[in-house]
Amino acid sequence: SSAYHTQLTRRGVDLSELWWDEAVETQSVFVFTTTDDSRIFVFRDRRVESEIGFRKWVGHRVADSASDVIYCTSEVPSVNVEALRISEGPLKCFSPGPDICRYDRASLRSCLVSANVVLLNAAEMQIVESIMEEELPSLRQNLSALVVTNGDQGSVVHHGGESVPIPPAACRGVVDGTGAGDAYAAGFVHEVMAGGGVVDAAITGSV
Repeated sequence: SSAYHTQLTRRGVDLSELWWDEAVETQSVFVFTTTDDSRIFVFRDRRVESEIGFRKWVGHRVADSASDVIYCTSEVPSVNVEALRISEGPLKCFSPGPDICRYDRASLRSCLVSANVVLLNAAEMQIVESIMEEELPSLRQNLSALVVTNGDQGSVVHHGGESVPIPPAACRGVVDGTGAGDAYAAGFVHEVMAGGGVVDAAITGSV
């Protein structure tokens, strides 16, 4: 096993549900910062055979799972397509993050059709709009919620034909925004699974 595997084990992390491939090098990535302080990531291609193995592994896990929540944020579009398609859980979240650039129209359409909650930041939403164009309004109608975060401007929840702005939580100052979207999503999913509505979930995510 790798040194990373050993380190995680020593820290008590359960690796029974973890996929890794030691034959594949760590991704190379270019990170661009936009004028509104969003990040855009451009990845080089991975080895196709590794993606196939990962997709099969995830497919088996999802098919055998009785989980109420599936949260798809894999960097491999085909994995998210398959996982969302076969999941029977009541909450199916799609949050592609910076990997949204990897999606073509067909794979993105499949994820938007299969998911019932989609979480994006403002920059990712622009990319989705450019890919899907005139299809997006009809696809949005099938979602329980489309949530778009926008840094210190808060977020917007689109659901039931309405768009509800959610103000950001008050804070003394931003030190590092790394992981902010994941933290928001964690609060959102927790609130929904506790029985809250999507607007209350967005407020929880903002905190």
